[in-house]
Amino acid sequence: MLGLLHPLSGTVTRAPGLVVGYVPQRGNHDSIFPLTALDVVRAGGAAHAAKPHRPFSLLAAPSEARLALDSMGIGHLADHPFARLSGGQAQRVLLARALVRKPDLLALDEPTAGMDLPSERDLLDHVQRLSAEKGMAVLLVTHQLCLAGRARRIALLDKDRDAFVMGDADNLMTATSLSSAFGREMAVVVAAGSRIVLAGKAPETAP
Repeated sequence: MLGLLHPLSGTVTRAPGLVVGYVPQRGNHDSIFPLTALDVVRAGGAAHAAKPHRPFSLLAAPSEARLALDSMGIGHLADHPFARLSGGQAQRVLLARALVRKPDLLALDEPTAGMDLPSERDLLDHVQRLSAEKGMAVLLVTHQLCLAGRARRIALLDKDRDAFVMGDADNLMTATSLSSAFGREMAVVVAAGSRIVLAGKAPETAP
């Protein structure tokens, strides 16, 4: 989907001029380089100025990078060394780097890895608000089924069983559908309005 790898089979059709923002699972910035948070965001590239063969050929303007950091609520960290940021702060910087391109599609690969639960919730809530405000599609890759339940549509993949199922989250995030997709008993418990997915039977509750 990012256009960086050729598909092993079939074809990938991309809309002309499609701009994709990408947040990797882990940042790949070597700590020996004295990059600030602002430097990292600027490396995301100038909005709509990239070429297919040079996707990040231009640096974003400092003013645009600061706006992206502000949109993530971390504008005050612009001049801080990226290597010294906490895990949650670093992920917000990487998200700002993806957003500075003003993407049509935001691709997130395990964006909350290593984050505590409150930070995870805040980050995903923020992404949902940005998606609604900017009309931006979001693709989230995660091993946490509880997070997948926040999406409108989901795809369940199990490489070992060569399984692939796609559909509305409300239809697939059920014990029956998940058990069938993964070939083992799964349970779904609703607590505080959120779905919690468990491997095995749901725990019994006292009457």
